[in-house]
Amino acid sequence: MREIKFRAWDLDNQRMVYDIILSSDINILNISYIANHWNYVFQQFVERKDNKGTEVYEGDIIECEYYEGLPTTENIDLVWRGVVEWSSDSCFHVVRKTGDGKGGYYAIRFGGSAVKRWEVIGNIYENPELIKEK
Repeated sequence: MREIKFRAWDLDNQRMVYDIILSSDINILNISYIANHWNYVFQQFVERKDNKGTEVYEGDIIECEYYEGLPTTENIDLVWRGVVEWSSDSCFHVVRKTGDGKGGYYAIRFGGSAVKRWEVIGNIYENPELIKEK
């Protein structure tokens, strides 16, 4: 069964609250009410883990490294960072590339023949310096 869980950034206390799991008495409407009245920003678990086994949530900063010398990695940055987001256009989670001024969106697969490493290195609330645009 699919695990629907969240973490939340507490805007008042500037801290992350983990392990918010939906149960029969908590639903999306309750989460929306809590977010609007308790000053939290909810981030959903995207049902993936990085290479080290760290759970990936919306708002996480991912560093990706591709293998060098493959036809699919010619003329691209071999190491880049991005932020995990929900794409309303695609209806799935993506990584929005940051830091190079070019942007771009990448589907979250955390694997494939060209990917050497996908790693959560922080999040946009606790580590915003990791995604500063050039």
